[in-house]
Amino acid sequence: MKSYIKLSILLFLFQFHLQAQAGFLAPELRVSKWFDKDCKASKFSINENKGKYIVLFNWQSWCPGCHSSGLPTFSKLSHHFRKSKKIAFATIQTVFEGHSRNSEDEVCTTMKKYGIKTVAGHDPGIRETNYSSTVLVDFHTRGTPWFVIINPEGIVVFNDFHIDANKITQILEKELKKM
Repeated sequence: MKSYIKLSILLFLFQFHLQAQAGFLAPELRVSKWFDKDCKASKFSINENKGKYIVLFNWQSWCPGCHSSGLPTFSKLSHHFRKSKKIAFATIQTVFEGHSRNSEDEVCTTMKKYGIKTVAGHDPGIRETNYSSTVLVDFHTRGTPWFVIINPEGIVVFNDFHIDANKITQILEKELKKM
C-alpha cells in the first residue's frame, strides 16, 4: 500500500512538472529559418523585441487544431494589432513529428492561406533535442497549436494550447495603453 501511495505522489508530481509553465524569463529562440511576409529570408529575436509584448504562435502544417482554431486566431490577433509598435508577432512551425510533411515550403504556403503578414519561422529541431522543435523544448510546450505571450520585461505570461482572441485582444489593449 505504501508503494502505491508513493507511486501516486510521484506520478502527480511528474504530471505537474509536465504542465505548461509561465512566469519564467523567455529564452532566446533557436529557430533555424525565418521568413518575412513575402517569404524572403528574415530574422526574429526575443532580445530585439524586448520592451514590447511578444506573441508567438506554434503550429504544424498537418495539425487539424492549428487549421481550425490556432491559425485563424493568430491571423485575427496579428491583423488587429498590425499598426502597434508595442507588440511583435511571430508564427513558428514547431516540428516534432512528421518532418517530411512539416517542411519549410509549408510555412510560406500556410502564411499565404491565412493571410498572415508577420515573420514566420521553421523549427525542425536539432540533434541535441532529438530533432524535436527547440521552441517546444525551451518553452516547455506540449504540442500544437500553442500560444506563448511574453511581456515587455521578457517574462512568459501565457503558455498554453488555446487562446480566446476576443478576450486576449481586450487584455492586450489595456496593457498596451499602460505602456
